[in-house]
Amino acid sequence: MIPVPSDHVMSTERSANLQQAVYRQAVTLLHDPQAKIPMSVAQMRGGLHIGVGTAQAVEDIYKHIGVYALMPSIRVDPLAKNPFQHLSDSLLATIQCAVVSWHPSSQRPPYGMSDTLINTLRRRLNSIPRIDVVCGSPYLIRRLLPTTEKDVLMCAYEEKPLARRAAVEALFGAQAVGGQLPVDLSPEWPAGTGLKREAQNNLVHENGTSSGLTPAIQARIDSIIDQAIEKGAMPGAQIMVAHRRKIIFNQTYGHTDTTKRTPVTTATRYDLASLTKILATAPALMMLTDSLRLHPSATVGQYLPEYAAHPIGQLKLSQLMTHQAGLKPYVDFWRQTFKNDQPDPYWYPHKDSTNSILLPVSANLSIRPEIRDSLWQWILQTPIEKPGTYVYSDLGSIILWKIIERITAQSPAHYLRHNYFRPMGTVALGYSADSVIPISFIAPTERDNSFRKELIRGTVHDPTAALIGGVSGHAGLFGNAADVMRLLIPFNPPQHNKYFVHGAQGDQISSFTSPPFKPAWSPSTLQLYTQSHYPGNRRGLMFDKPQSPPRT
Repeated sequence: MIPVPSDHVMSTERSANLQQAVYRQAVTLLHDPQAKIPMSVAQMRGGLHIGVGTAQAVEDIYKHIGVYALMPSIRVDPLAKNPFQHLSDSLLATIQCAVVSWHPSSQRPPYGMSDTLINTLRRRLNSIPRIDVVCGSPYLIRRLLPTTEKDVLMCAYEEKPLARRAAVEALFGAQAVGGQLPVDLSPEWPAGTGLKREAQNNLVHENGTSSGLTPAIQARIDSIIDQAIEKGAMPGAQIMVAHRRKIIFNQTYGHTDTTKRTPVTTATRYDLASLTKILATAPALMMLTDSLRLHPSATVGQYLPEYAAHPIGQLKLSQLMTHQAGLKPYVDFWRQTFKNDQPDPYWYPHKDSTNSILLPVSANLSIRPEIRDSLWQWILQTPIEKPGTYVYSDLGSIILWKIIERITAQSPAHYLRHNYFRPMGTVALGYSADSVIPISFIAPTERDNSFRKELIRGTVHDPTAALIGGVSGHAGLFGNAADVMRLLIPFNPPQHNKYFVHGAQGDQISSFTSPPFKPAWSPSTLQLYTQSHYPGNRRGLMFDKPQSPPRT
């Protein structure tokens, strides 16, 4: 026996990377007459994933689908007495497209899929456009024929995790498609058949080990979250880690609430709370700064001249952005809409007893829209407790939201939706009032025993944001880990420094949409917003920063 030199031995990391590359290159698009691939967010509205196979396989492929699309998933168990028990006619009546992933239990005929099962599913879907993804032998495709002009047919060849991931990336444009059939399936589809599609610059996965996220670190992450769930700190979680714009870790844990009825998936949406400040208010301010329509050194009164003489009007925007204005940290404004510890009927009329359009406060409570003007007056009447000192306060972001509205002459939520959220390729991120996220995907927040006296789900948890319909600069956004990751891309340019405080000269800080890329903001604006501005205050403009080490 001749020993193999150590430098000739392929590492586990290299082996995994090579396998992923092979699976990606192998994915074959056989039928797509309407050029639906890559699928867009708009195309997947009203979609349903149907996984035919084991629970493990169906859950695994849905984990990846949840990164790129918002759709429910059901499993068809080939071994069950009633495999279609969850595929009701009422459900099918609501869908516009079905993504059917086939996970055969064998590479030999009949591949663990009976003709009865296949034909019944095809008949149940009937005229619904189908996207069939075969994670197994291409010969299984023969039994899925014929197809219609509205259908799509794709093959990933093996029932393995990397093959499933490659198939989903191909479906949604994270990877180019260029595989070819290795065998003859029919006269119409001989060996060598395969359509080509270009990648659309979406989030893509990469082996975490190559980026320093070793199996030991991944196991540590799992352990921390599992312990937190076990001790009751939270019922579940999504964890996503990306490096250089590539996902290197993507896991879900536990359930959406303590009843443990609904597992957390990558499609689960959460109330993003104060992340709204960073994911909505900060980008709006940065884009307006970059277009020279706003400058942080200006005062509130320069943009809201009617309040120029008011103490709030004399505050600099930079003070609001760094919590350096000395504003009151929190005020229970909702209490001003209550009488005798009950909702005041003036503010909370019955929905059928008013001509005005009420704002949703929670599932069972709605308020007059005049509350917006009243809340603004209450903020103006709130004294500035410690002018020029650091006090964390939500009021600053509410004031900045009003300034954004004045400059853009439109709702800041509308401005962000068209200038930031959509260009960045978000799947289903927005305010509850936008109705972009069905409540079935939203995790409950908590039971509010003080203000709304009900379980809060699908409306914002923050009481002040809830008071004005759930749309504000300090809270109100809902989303999942993948959409949050998409919005963080402009803060992490390709040539970022160690602390990604600012981009290097010539960086393209851009969106995921098709070329030509439109920069979200310049490196100089990013640097301005992420550097400290006041002595003793570590914060940048809107952004928290690590505490600077003491000088030696």
